[in-house]
Amino acid sequence: MNTDTPNEKLPTFLEVFAQSIVRRDWYRQAARVPTRSAVRYLILLFLLTGTLTGAKHAMDAYAFLGELAENIPDDFPALTIEKGKASAAGPQPRTITSKPVTLVIDTTGRQKSLGEDVPDGFFVSADRVLVKRSGYEAEALRFSDLPDAAITRQAVLKLLDGARTAVFPLAIAGSLALTLVVKPAHLLLVSPFAFLINWRGKQGWKTGEIFRMGAFALTPALLADTFLTVTDLHGPVTFGFPLAVLAWYWAFGLTAPHRPAAVAS
Repeated sequence: MNTDTPNEKLPTFLEVFAQSIVRRDWYRQAARVPTRSAVRYLILLFLLTGTLTGAKHAMDAYAFLGELAENIPDDFPALTIEKGKASAAGPQPRTITSKPVTLVIDTTGRQKSLGEDVPDGFFVSADRVLVKRSGYEAEALRFSDLPDAAITRQAVLKLLDGARTAVFPLAIAGSLALTLVVKPAHLLLVSPFAFLINWRGKQGWKTGEIFRMGAFALTPALLADTFLTVTDLHGPVTFGFPLAVLAWYWAFGLTAPHRPAAVAS
């Protein structure tokens, strides 16, 4: 059974951040901090890591859009959208290859996709434009969601310029929203493992204490996740790595030997 005395104060954010990574006995203290303090720390942690990952995605998108704008050919064909359908003058399908992307326009229906050998590009059909980028899932924009318009080279350049202006706030906001939803879900996903460790090891931690430990164990997990994102190492092989880090540190804290220590103020 644990016999630690409840703590009333929480160290500074940087102290908690460091202790959650390197100090096993800290987790015994973390289990007893006020829930409000733990939640406040988590919010700051989510804001920090969410902003970093969002900025990384924004920089990638900004560079991609810039390269795209620089490589739009002078003979870019005008595209007319009317009542949710697109049409283009000239022979089709038409392929315009300009690094780093390939643009294929076929509103006749003869060609159905970019092809497996094209990693980055746009495929314009009669009813949608498909955006394909290596490392990301393909996305489709339906013309039925757009007003009638004539899309020219100048219009595309103006659109890309506007997208580059908006990409940073949008990417960071999206990353923060995703972090606030996904990371608490990770905590719930790994919690059965934590309760099993507590039960099998006869540690005697209560439910609230276990979850407070888990909240602080998210620190190294989020650090690992952010590192993988910033270094472009995220992928199928590394997908579960942050979860494994969370599980390990949670167990690391739950089984920490009793060592009374005052929390720094």
